[in-house]
Amino acid sequence: MIRAAALAIAENLPEVTVEIESSRPTSIRCYFTIPREIARAWEGPELDRWFGPGQPPIADPMLIEIGFIQLEADSDLPTDLFLMSADMGYCCNGILWNLAVEIMNRFCKHWQIEPERW
Repeated sequence: MIRAAALAIAENLPEVTVEIESSRPTSIRCYFTIPREIARAWEGPELDRWFGPGQPPIADPMLIEIGFIQLEADSDLPTDLFLMSADMGYCCNGILWNLAVEIMNRFCKHWQIEPERW
């Protein structure tokens, strides 16, 4: 379910690929590889300041990490309920926040669910 959605999302974003890791049966991580030109289209020219002199090194292409943790089932919840998250402290999520949110929204759209807004 998550793997199919991640592959469909990457396929519909130009030049974006995804690697999916499942280190535990209840945890899945999707790493979307984002070329700088694609990132710039979403984040604007301000993205380039992260690659300027005096900045810490950043991988190019960059990665956005979207994580899924399976929630424990109870009588009111289905057994295949997952919590989706994009922590700003991981990979380039903070630098590419607009695109990270867009990817999360695309997961929701793929599953035909309405994302929660905070």
